Amino acid sequence: MSERVFSYLLRLYPRRFRDEYGASMRLVFQDRLRSEARISGRTVLWIAFVVDVLKSAVKEHLRPAPFPHTAHFTLSEDAVADMVRRSHAGHRDRMIMWLVAGFGAAWFGQAPAGPSYVVYGLLLLLALPAFRGFGRFKQHWRAYSLHLDFDRIDELSAGRVVRSVGRSEISRLLETPGFGLAVQSLEAARSIWIPSTVNGYEEIRTALEAWFPIERMESRSLHGLGHQSLFGLLSVYGAAILVRSQNVGAVLIAVCTYWLIRILWDLRSPLENTPIPYIRGAIALLLTGLALKASVLWHVL
Repeated sequence: MSERVFSYLLRLYPRRFRDEYGASMRLVFQDRLRSEARISGRTVLWIAFVVDVLKSAVKEHLRPAPFPHTAHFTLSEDAVADMVRRSHAGHRDRMIMWLVAGFGAAWFGQAPAGPSYVVYGLLLLLALPAFRGFGRFKQHWRAYSLHLDFDRIDELSAGRVVRSVGRSEISRLLETPGFGLAVQSLEAARSIWIPSTVNGYEEIRTALEAWFPIERMESRSLHGLGHQSLFGLLSVYGAAILVRSQNVGAVLIAVCTYWLIRILWDLRSPLENTPIPYIRGAIALLLTGLALKASVLWHVL
């Protein structure tokens, strides 16, 4: 009779709790029950046990389920393709377009051939890493996986652990909505990036949030400062400086001036880890260059 009642009470706990602690709870309760020879002692023991079960079972149901020790997460092929599209490696077609557009504008604007070849040759060299790194970048994310244990998270590449951060070693958890979550440790080289496209991202996020508070970062980016946009600005700027035609020069100078002012406008609200004074200084130099070019085209100087 007592075994049946105990089994019914044990079912009030979540399954994960019963699987882990049920057998030991049964043994402890049986030992205490045998040690009580009097009926009054057994009655008090049962009342205490029932009260404890009712209180602790509710707490266990409210407690978030812990991750199993073998929790493993990977990126699907669609997620890998999305990572490539977001990266500079995924912008190679647009970079070619900007390179051709800039060189075409320089040629159409009667820019000298020698300097044009030099400028756009350098830009081509600047774009080469995006072409060479395309395959490696894709392979990196195909081999990427995460292993979440009860007290640490590991980043793996082709099944081999490359980074590992313990629960007590986390210094910050920074989430950029729509992009992912950065697990930072005191050693920057050991920090782990978790893309939002990884399978089970919300489960990982929930588990990590129980370890350490998550800070949400602003997801907006500066206009013109992405890999592809910056390359486009340099391509158009090069043509604006090189052309001799007043009409073409006026259009290119206007486009570059708008682009640079737009960046300055975005800089009115500071972004974390953005060297704003240096960016503003570089933009001032570029605007000065455009002003000098305009003065040369229209013989102001």
